[in-house]
Amino acid sequence: MRKALVVALAVAIGLMGVPSIQAASIAPGATITPVPAPGTAPSGAILADTGFQAYSFVGNTGTAREIVVADANNVFGAGKLTFIYQFIPTSVTGGIGAISGANFDGFSTDVSQQAGGSFGFAAGGTAPTSVTRSVDGVVVRFDYLPATITTSPELIVATNATAFKTGSIGLIDGGAQTLSGFAPSPAVPEPASIVLLGMGGVSLAGYGWKRRRA
Repeated sequence: MRKALVVALAVAIGLMGVPSIQAASIAPGATITPVPAPGTAPSGAILADTGFQAYSFVGNTGTAREIVVADANNVFGAGKLTFIYQFIPTSVTGGIGAISGANFDGFSTDVSQQAGGSFGFAAGGTAPTSVTRSVDGVVVRFDYLPATITTSPELIVATNATAFKTGSIGLIDGGAQTLSGFAPSPAVPEPASIVLLGMGGVSLAGYGWKRRRA
């Protein structure tokens, strides 16, 4: 008994010296503030890239970009997909109040932000004040209150997805504009798996037919 207590105490002391993992899982309907840094920076191959797309609405002008990364450091497992955003305002009168990505419904998400400079993003960036996920889980939104006219950092949404599809980037402040983007998608079964499932269905149907005849 005494030995077990000594071991437990040693483990507890050891854990006190381990830095807590940053970034934060966000459930539908939740808001996180402030937006943390990632425990480990995303790293991996870029699978898709919108490039810097121009936006212009009610005095707000600039560019916004989204990439999809097969992230070796994804908290949901190495190689799972991470979606990263950045906006760069060019106007001095209009600011960005929020940037959002969609559609994330049906997937786990872990959000964070880090200074730009990797994956070809602009260096630096003003951190958002909070991040919110809509009640239906579809939209993940990084908020700026008050609106900012400075470049954002890399705004990161790690997911448990293994495939992606066409999505959208939303920009809001006194108006709104939607740009092309990407979103997680359910994995498509491989052709061999589909064939096996079909064969299984045929076998079950045949078995049922034989039992009825018997």
